[in-house]
Parts: sequence; C-alpha cells; structure tokens
Amino acid sequence: MVKTLCTYALGSLLLGAAACSSKDAEPQPEGGVTRTDEFVSAKADGQYVDCQDVYRRNGTVPDTLFNGYQNFWISSTQRLQQIDIMRLENGGTASSKYFMLIFGNVDLDALTVPTEFNSADRTKWASIGFGDYSSTQGPVSGPDPNRYGGSTLTKDGPVVKILSKDNDILVGTFRGPVLNSANQVKTLTEGQFRIKLLRKTRP
Repeated sequence: MVKTLCTYALGSLLLGAAACSSKDAEPQPEGGVTRTDEFVSAKADGQYVDCQDVYRRNGTVPDTLFNGYQNFWISSTQRLQQIDIMRLENGGTASSKYFMLIFGNVDLDALTVPTEFNSADRTKWASIGFGDYSSTQGPVSGPDPNRYGGSTLTKDGPVVKILSKDNDILVGTFRGPVLNSANQVKTLTEGQFRIKLLRKTRP
C-alpha cells in the first residue's frame, strides 16, 4: 500500500521515510537548519509535522536519490537531472503523513548554493507534496482530498531554497501553498529538510 501511495503521488506531482508526527517540538527559523538528523518538517496550517521515515521501494532501494540518468520506473539513458526526496510518518502503514520534494533541471554538481526555486525562474523547478493522512483517513483511488501538491512553476506557488549540499547532504527550507483535488489549500510554513542523497547513475 505504501509503495502504491508514493508512486501514485509522485506521478501526480510530476504532472501538475524514522517517523513523522505532530510532536510538540517546533521547527527552527527558516534562516538556518541546525538539526543533524535526516528529516523533512513543516507546519501545515499551523500543525507541526516532522517526517523522518525512509521510503524504500521493494524494501531495498532508498527513497532519496539524485537521478543522474533514470528515475524509479523509467529505464533510460536520458539525463533527467532530478532529485527526489520522500519522508513518511510510518513506513509500515498506508495511512502515513508524508512530505515529497522533487527538484527538476538541477545539475547537483554545478548548482551554486544557496539557491532559490520560485516562479520567477523557470530554468529549474521544485514541487512539494503533502499527504495529510491519519489512522482513520488513508489514501483513496481517484481524486484524494488528503493529497496536496504545489509547484514553483505556478504563479504564487511554493518557494524552496537549497542552503547547502556538502557531501551530498541537501539542506534547505520551503514554504507556500499546496492544493488538493478540490482546490482546497493548505499553507506550509517553516518547512525544513536535511537529507543525505544517494546518487543513482546509468544502470
């Protein structure tokens, strides 16, 4: 179920995981990320969500990678220059809250940091996905009111910053609106991430 959820949600975003919880801990100011663990966190309409669980496809492939040549399901020599980050609430359940950040048209080695992804610069893009699931509200087929997404290619869309990339550890911040299939909006604030990337090259 988790594999189906993540694959379906990732495909939707391209077109248009330790633990994630609503803990009492508060995110740090956007100006700096001082945590040393791997995570994606943000406030969604004021509720703090902290995701650390690694999504592993087929039980072995880490969810986070720099796609030098191919993504999860496309065997190709095309150079996608794409970074995928996914963190879940509970990797063993289908009702996990999750965050997904996807960066496109990004040459990680040539990228100058800090850098910002926003609607004013379409030479590169980032998308944000948020699954607002619970033990009583899991994913559904078709339009899913608990699955939200947003892209920096959209006017007044999210803003994502990569602050550093030392040793392929991607550190950054994000904020902005994400919408569900009914165009209902959740506002993400004080978003942060720190993820060690696995480079995936031509098979």
